Amino acid sequence: MEFPRPTPEHERLPPGDIDLTGVVDQDDSLRTAIDEALAQTPDDGIVPDWGARSLARALANQQPDRHDSALHHFAVTGRIAWEPMMRELATLYAEAPEEERGEWATHLGSYITDHLERAEDTNNEPVDEIPLGGTALERVSAYLRIAIHEADARGEVIEVEDAKAIATLLAALLGPSSEMAIFAETGNGDADRLRAECRQLRQQPHDTAELPPWTSRLEQYLAAQPPAPRTS
Repeated sequence: MEFPRPTPEHERLPPGDIDLTGVVDQDDSLRTAIDEALAQTPDDGIVPDWGARSLARALANQQPDRHDSALHHFAVTGRIAWEPMMRELATLYAEAPEEERGEWATHLGSYITDHLERAEDTNNEPVDEIPLGGTALERVSAYLRIAIHEADARGEVIEVEDAKAIATLLAALLGPSSEMAIFAETGNGDADRLRAECRQLRQQPHDTAELPPWTSRLEQYLAAQPPAPRTS
């Protein structure tokens, strides 16, 4: 069973914007990110989102197939598949309970359990209706909250039209020549450039509390799409 990852209002990337796909070997950078995440862990013992994804990447790298596991999927997309992830963590912990790997598996297991409980609570909350009055931004924001809630209920990423709606809002901050503007118009664009623009927006001051969740949802959508065909 897959549960949506609750998206915080303010989300940061791992220090140094490390690669979470496992394509690049960055063991030292991952360990640095994990150490910082554990140092910032609050009293409840739950690591921040970016720390959990760094843990998942480091642990997935220690599996026989580092690119075909629930831990890899979570590291890349931020979406929790609770049952397979917990099975994989149990295996990793059993192999090295007293070592660094066992500690990492314990921290990530606590994170997953906490977010499972929060997801169950969220599913029981009412969803906003689209307001008849209010500004255009308020109406679009309400529409996107409903679209995101429905995607979470299905255990899927948002639909392409919802991704384009988010891109339309973000493109207004980036300009008409941005990759975001191209995606907003066509539903197609360079995924690496789009992710870079999402990072750029998160690093800038803004007045809209929903901007970080929007960029996160758009990145989840991009991560779930098949890679573009190679051109000769």
